[in-house]
Amino acid sequence: QLLPLLEAGPVFHEVYILFPDPWWKKKHHKRRLFKEGFLDFLSHVVVPGGKVILKTDVEGYKDEVLALLSECATFDVASEFLSESWFTNLPQSRRERELVNAGLPIFPIVMKRNNQETKTELFESPEN
Repeated sequence: QLLPLLEAGPVFHEVYILFPDPWWKKKHHKRRLFKEGFLDFLSHVVVPGGKVILKTDVEGYKDEVLALLSECATFDVASEFLSESWFTNLPQSRRERELVNAGLPIFPIVMKRNNQETKTELFESPEN
């Protein structure tokens, strides 16, 4: 049921990706959610002006996502949403509560979809 909805065009105003598994071993990095092509996919399903909120407890993963973002024409880092007060108003996941209770850092990124047109197709046509 989700595919026809996504084929119709951008539908999400906010997408939350909370503490994705960073797949520690180098040979498993291909399984990570944030990799080449994922931001292109998100640009097809997030409306212009919409946000993608990522929280991770792995600083290196945050750095990799920021590197991907720097190469992406359709999303910008939305620093206006990085204030502590904005994040404290969001519900906490079980993982986030564990990190807060343990005094460990959380690295948030808020990406805002800009008005740039996407250059790729979301789904290939049957002829391809």
